[in-house]
Amino acid sequence: MFRSPFGLCKSPSNFYDCLIVDESHRLVKQMYGDFQGQNQIMECINASLLTIFLIDENQKVTTKDIGSIEEIAHWAKQLNSRVTMNEETILT
Repeated sequence: MFRSPFGLCKSPSNFYDCLIVDESHRLVKQMYGDFQGQNQIMECINASLLTIFLIDENQKVTTKDIGSIEEIAHWAKQLNSRVTMNEETILT
């Protein structure tokens, strides 16, 4: 299933077994029209037993983009989640 993180604020805790969040550097605090949302990173972690964030901090596009390794680690700690990182550099 493919979906946007819009509306995850309404998902019960651990509703999904796994979320794979591509373009995680583009996550924002609150999507326009998502009046219950607070922070998409927090909502992704809370909605899933396992959340995989695919992130390239150098690809942030707007000042509203909050996706960063630091922000993910912050919310994981707040939600008592463990962080495992795999850093890989691809040279082209």
